[in-house]
Amino acid sequence: MDPISAAIVRSATALSQAQLNQQVSYAVLRKAMDAEASTAAMLLQAIPQPPPMKGTSGGLVDTYA
Repeated sequence: MDPISAAIVRSATALSQAQLNQQVSYAVLRKAMDAEASTAAMLLQAIPQPPPMKGTSGGLVDTYA
């Protein structure tokens, strides 16, 4: 194989490897983000609901300071 053809083959192989690495990185990132979203959803569901308020006690906020 002449040097130019060998260089083209090496470049194509390197590009192919880089694309594969990028696809793998993206898949790992997506799985990590899905796991984080699942964990966040479970944490939000674990927050207890506040008791219902009776009357107006604590229901009004004075917005004038």
